[in-house]
Amino acid sequence: MSSVSADRKTTIVTSDLDGDGKNDNRIQTVLAADGKTVTTGSNPGTDGVQVIASRIEAVSANGLSTVVEWDANGVVDSKFSDVTQ
Repeated sequence: MSSVSADRKTTIVTSDLDGDGKNDNRIQTVLAADGKTVTTGSNPGTDGVQVIASRIEAVSANGLSTVVEWDANGVVDSKFSDVTQ
């Protein structure tokens, strides 16, 4: 199931991965005011605790530079930069 906010800046997709009729996976993508796209995914871990990870993508105004950060624990775990000369 998916939904889009009225301003079209937020998209939420939920899915039932194991077929038990419950939404156990959620992905939310938000276009922030500063132009960054923030995608956050969550699902219950094997112990019932929510597992959350996020991906933040920032593209420069001219489109020549992209920075992507991955976070699985509140601290940036990985960062990738791509700059076109």
